[in-house]
Amino acid sequence: MINFKQKELIQNFFSEMQQQFPDTEFVSVTEGPENPADLWINITALEDEDIVEREEFTREVREEFRGNTELLKAIEKGMNKYAGKNEYVSLTD
Repeated sequence: MINFKQKELIQNFFSEMQQQFPDTEFVSVTEGPENPADLWINITALEDEDIVEREEFTREVREEFRGNTELLKAIEKGMNKYAGKNEYVSLTD
């Protein structure tokens, strides 16, 4: 179950992501398959030309949510869910 603060952070994150990538649509938030405490933010896939911009955006997200490792891992998993093997981004390194 998603608590109020997690819901608020997810909404803020997605709002910022839509400003950067207007064609991106929110799909759902689900529990991670390996750990139900992980949250996956499911979005529509980005076009290939957006990958470089996505990497820049992940740096901004990493800075904004620094210290909230659980949320960063959830965002990272959601962003990488439909990414190709060479398109993964990391928020938690």
